[in-house]
Amino acid sequence: MTEVFSGNPSDMRILITGASEALGAGLACDLLDRGQLVRVHGRPGATLDALVERGAEYRPALLDQPEQVVALCDDIDAIAHCTDVAGVPSAADLDHGQVLIEAALQQQVAQFLYVSSARVYERGGEALKEDQVPAKPKGSEAQRRLQLERLVLAAGEFGPQVTVLRPAQVLGLADREWARWLLERAKAKQLARTGNGLNRWDFTSAGNLRQALVTLLLAQPVTANGKVFNLSDGEPLVCWDAINFLLRRFELPPVAEQHAFAPRRLYARLRTPRHDSRWPELLDRPFTLDIRAAQEAFGYRPQASSWSALEDYRPRAPVARSGPV
Repeated sequence: MTEVFSGNPSDMRILITGASEALGAGLACDLLDRGQLVRVHGRPGATLDALVERGAEYRPALLDQPEQVVALCDDIDAIAHCTDVAGVPSAADLDHGQVLIEAALQQQVAQFLYVSSARVYERGGEALKEDQVPAKPKGSEAQRRLQLERLVLAAGEFGPQVTVLRPAQVLGLADREWARWLLERAKAKQLARTGNGLNRWDFTSAGNLRQALVTLLLAQPVTANGKVFNLSDGEPLVCWDAINFLLRRFELPPVAEQHAFAPRRLYARLRTPRHDSRWPELLDRPFTLDIRAAQEAFGYRPQASSWSALEDYRPRAPVARSGPV
């Protein structure tokens, strides 16, 4: 049986997957600032190079090669699996997660954290609790996320302390999909709302998500073992107010109620891939989470606000061109 790490927390060696993306890189920086031993995995490039310069260890490994993943997990005390927080996990991502879990068990890693997503709830709702996932999810995203969640929780039966986090829509640099989807539709004049536009959504600032991960990694509360937790910033926003705030930052007009017949919107719906079709419906529904379980289990207290996170979105500065105009 794997034992929970019982030494000095500063001696823990923590592996962070997805460290070439904003969430994993930010978590690595937070831990390095606390003097932790951090090993990072992700796509080679400037982000990983910067983390290595700050003191992280980089060990390359292909996640579809079990032998390499076992070596990646060698001498590791805890793993934060952060690759699936944004976007739609592919079948390959699911396989990679399973290989990582098996390697963690083989190397007797003491703790495994998986960052999933509140999008497993598919149809939204109000004050959703962790047990309110659909019995038979329709979309491939929810199916894959829930399957990997179950694999993580099942691994806990063999010793490691395991925890799954389901953040509401993550905002800021860690978001690779939601804002881009909205901006593309708005520029094409294919974004409109139905109803009164007063439905509320929960969001999660990347800083609040990282703080939850740091707390779980360093404190290792027994009350969080083998459980799934919703996370959010704790203050739901009117969804369309947040969307219009985002659009204004990119100098796009606010979204108004759609007209009775909107050919552009109908055309966009017909062309939207099936896995992506959740957004039009969800934007007009409430989507809030009950986060009391996380507050009680490990003292989760969100500090950053969703509005501040929305300010992280900004247009790219134009690239200066050389030569004659």
